[in-house]
Amino acid sequence: MLSFGREGAGPGEFRRTNAIAAHGDSIVVVGDGILHLFSPHGEHILDRRFRFGPTLDCIAATVRASDALSTPTGLLLLLECHRPDGGTSIHVTVETADGTVRSLARRDGEAGTIDWGGIETVIARHPRGFLFGSAWEDCLDLIDMSGQRLDAICHDWLERRDLPPEAASELEDAIADARRMGIRVQLPASMPALVGVSAMPGGQLVYQVLAPGDADMETLQLVIQGEAGRTVVLPVPPAPVLFQDGTSVMAAWAELDGTRIDIRSLDNLDAN
Repeated sequence: MLSFGREGAGPGEFRRTNAIAAHGDSIVVVGDGILHLFSPHGEHILDRRFRFGPTLDCIAATVRASDALSTPTGLLLLLECHRPDGGTSIHVTVETADGTVRSLARRDGEAGTIDWGGIETVIARHPRGFLFGSAWEDCLDLIDMSGQRLDAICHDWLERRDLPPEAASELEDAIADARRMGIRVQLPASMPALVGVSAMPGGQLVYQVLAPGDADMETLQLVIQGEAGRTVVLPVPPAPVLFQDGTSVMAAWAELDGTRIDIRSLDNLDAN
């Protein structure tokens, strides 16, 4: 088993990691404002700051990447940031092989307001481009690699769970701090409909959702849409960590003697 990188502030070290993606002949690890590049064998290549396009109207120190995707066009980054007017913006940018950065999509919150449901967004590869939108809303936008919105892909068949009181309580300190700075905070009434989504090679969408009955809300399971909008749970072990690439899924969870890893194939899915 190959491992690379470690906690720290030196070359090839991370203080926090938000996403990882295999892109071209490199492995890209995304930290707070920094891209760490490694070879497929785990050798450190370089660390560098994000490159921003001209339309990123953010306070530079607040920009963080929450996800990264490799596409034939370039590396997609999902960026979150605060604007000078106190609002929050979400951007999807693409960095091409020649270093050019373009903004493909964005969502803007109201000035002076933090909308928790609006800033929790997801992106996913799709055969026609990528999916982008809020994890709390019923539909995601399908956008091509020129930035044109093509369609809405809806998942209103997914079950919603109420926001537990303990979840709101955990946010009380952050909400109080924001209010002292004159920032209004909007909390959603429910948990997100999904945590992540990815597309199979043929376009079948696979959703990561919170597993029912998990009091800590940390366990995920994979579902697809079956006949008549029925939710079909895939035969993958529920786990806090689920990575899907094509038709392969890796589930990982902690046990007393270490980390358990289970790899499953999603070939021959039965949605009936």
